[in-house]
Amino acid sequence: MRKYLVELRESRSLSQQNVAGDVGITAAYYSLIECGSRDLGGLKSEMIGKLACVFGVNAPEIFQMEAEYQAGASYGAGEAGD
Repeated sequence: MRKYLVELRESRSLSQQNVAGDVGITAAYYSLIECGSRDLGGLKSEMIGKLACVFGVNAPEIFQMEAEYQAGASYGAGEAGD
């Protein structure tokens, strides 16, 4: 599970469907991204940029959080770029 994505989404009171609609993908696909079944590295830069915009962070922050996720780092509340 990409806890950082869940934290970013929930801190903005967004549903997976809200995020998916803003990014231009289905809620089912976004759910797969959030739960870790889809690799963010394979996503287009444009989609990462849209995610960053929805969450109010910049794209390099998303990439950094993803790198830490891939390295097995855990995330506590408030550590997701707030």
